[in-house]
Amino acid sequence: MQPYLNVSTQESVYPGDSLELNVGYRNLKGFTLNLYRTNLSEVPWMDAGINKAFYQKHARKLSATHFELKSSDSKSGKEGELLSGLQRMVLKCHVPDELGVYILQIVPDAATARTAEHFLVSTRFKVLTLSLPDNKMEVVTVDSRSGQPISGAKVSFYSAYNEENRKLVKTVITGTGGKAVVEWDKAIRSYVARKGTDTAMMPQNVYLNRYYERGESRPEEHITLLTDRALYRPGQTVYVKGIAYEQEADKAHVLAGKSYQVRLLDVNRKELVQKNVSTNEFGSFTTEFALPAVCLNGNFTIDVKNNASVSVRVEDYKRPTFEITFNPVEEAFCLGDTVDVTGNVKAYNGTAIQDVPLTYTVTRRSNRRYWGDGAVSLVSDTVQLDAKGNFSIPVVLKPDTDADNTGRERFSYQIEVAVTSDTGETQTSHYFLNATRRAYFFVSDISRELCKEDSISGMLSVMNAVNETLSMEGMCRLYPVLDSKTGKISDKPVYESAFMPGEKKDFTAWKQLPSGEYRLILSVRGRDGKEVSNAVKEGFP
Repeated sequence: MQPYLNVSTQESVYPGDSLELNVGYRNLKGFTLNLYRTNLSEVPWMDAGINKAFYQKHARKLSATHFELKSSDSKSGKEGELLSGLQRMVLKCHVPDELGVYILQIVPDAATARTAEHFLVSTRFKVLTLSLPDNKMEVVTVDSRSGQPISGAKVSFYSAYNEENRKLVKTVITGTGGKAVVEWDKAIRSYVARKGTDTAMMPQNVYLNRYYERGESRPEEHITLLTDRALYRPGQTVYVKGIAYEQEADKAHVLAGKSYQVRLLDVNRKELVQKNVSTNEFGSFTTEFALPAVCLNGNFTIDVKNNASVSVRVEDYKRPTFEITFNPVEEAFCLGDTVDVTGNVKAYNGTAIQDVPLTYTVTRRSNRRYWGDGAVSLVSDTVQLDAKGNFSIPVVLKPDTDADNTGRERFSYQIEVAVTSDTGETQTSHYFLNATRRAYFFVSDISRELCKEDSISGMLSVMNAVNETLSMEGMCRLYPVLDSKTGKISDKPVYESAFMPGEKKDFTAWKQLPSGEYRLILSVRGRDGKEVSNAVKEGFP
């Protein structure tokens, strides 16, 4: 059976939280998760997938993490269990503290399995809506972790969910308590909350500003539960806030002086603690639960029986005190070269981890072959961190001895490092290099079909094999195509100009050319002084 991989996760995460990855796979040993940060304020509407031009223009790679997938024991019924022909696992990755729009790029170890990309937004916002009398609606903006109100937030209401055809219907600014009241408009279909740099919240659907009525309308009691965090260690305290209100058709009011029983349930839904609470004049209540110091890790539940519930994760984790970071490789390289992979080891308080050994292992895998060929260990060694916590690892990009001679084969090299501090804490990290017979890759975001009546501009880039932009001058030349069938072009260009990678270039001069078919060729001077271009693709797309 062909290798298969599917990774699903939530589309929104709180800054600095762990992201849960639900993985379904078959005939696969692992995959690499590449995390990119974009310069976008919100997720764009796209009628096609994320291409290289999009990455070049909007994204910057932050990390690459390789996950090993466990083989299954169909009799065990545990993690990796075979279900409908697929094995399943739940993995986690850390999301940076910075707000914004990210891209998760999932690259399977098998060349025959599909690479996938997902947008991920990092935001603190949670928005609650409540229908009010006289055709009004109340919105409340709160911090999704603490439940604290966020005042001064701008809530925008739109006529559609995605931004392709949506129009702004109205906006409102939340006041004290994070609340605002808006006059309902039947054109409203979605809303987004923004404040300062927190602008990436995914649009939330709104269909009708009322409940559907079946027969007689009866009041319905509702409770919203919030916790101060999503992840806890055994023995920590969970702080809970609840808001109780009653809804009847277009009318709603908070429930003051109402008594409830709030329970804490463990992973087996066994009741651990029960507390009696009463709502204040604003319909809210607070309480807290101390988690057991010794317990089975997993999802605990806090609920008001038969009314509302919220889950929290309890894990016996230890917060790391230092991290290992790699510097991006921003030079051109190809198979046979030696690349210095550098980085730094630093404590979270900013001090360097000094003069301790760093162990590393370099493994190689062919990306043009089936997964079954496996990874080959090339070298394992140790280097010493300097006084600033810096390190440098020489990685020889040695191809396989039986690699083909066509230049088509590509290899990936995984550099796995580990550092143990003086206190005995060990942290690990990974870095990946891709290498081919080519050292330079050319990218253009210019449309294949151009209209002379439109403005003509575009971004040209020269990149290395790990998609890092190279800081070097290039030349762009435009040639008339003499024969469309054979692709033969003229010996002389009709346009020639220098460019710097990543800079937007104006091509207004092209408007003076006769209509027809042309070919744009990009080139640079290689390390040996010879010109390298995209005129010969050497078997690469």
